Order: sequence, then C-alpha cells, then structure tokens
Amino acid sequence: MVTQPRLPCYKLGLRFESDEMVKRFLASRSTGFYLTVTRESHVRTGDEMVMSRSEPLCSLPWITRLYATKKIQPR
Repeated sequence: MVTQPRLPCYKLGLRFESDEMVKRFLASRSTGFYLTVTRESHVRTGDEMVMSRSEPLCSLPWITRLYATKKIQPR
C-alpha cells in the first residue's frame, strides 16, 4: 500500500554537487513513493508481482506537489 511520496532531500544536492538538483527532481514529478507491506510473504527472483489498485482520492503527483509547495491546487 502506498503510504506517502518519497521526496528528495539535501543529500541529493550534495551527491550531484548542485543546489538546484532538489528543485529539478521535484519539477520532474518522478519522486516515487514509500510502500508498506499489507500481507507478509516470500518473494524470489522471477516471482510475479501483482499490483491491485482502488480508485485513488487524488494522484501521487498531486500529493507530491502539495508536499513540495504546501498549496492546494486544482487538478
């Protein structure tokens, strides 16, 4: 289950030696997300992973934008 967006931190800027890297990464809207396990099991190389999806209340890019700007904008 998706729990929250994964946002870049200052370490990204340090790694790329660029103060602008965090802003560029956020602007790409490809920040990713953290997941939580809802049912424990064993996974091996080659196992098929099946993702189920319910209708989200809002999109992940929208949530990321909210985290980054602290402003609610229309979709």
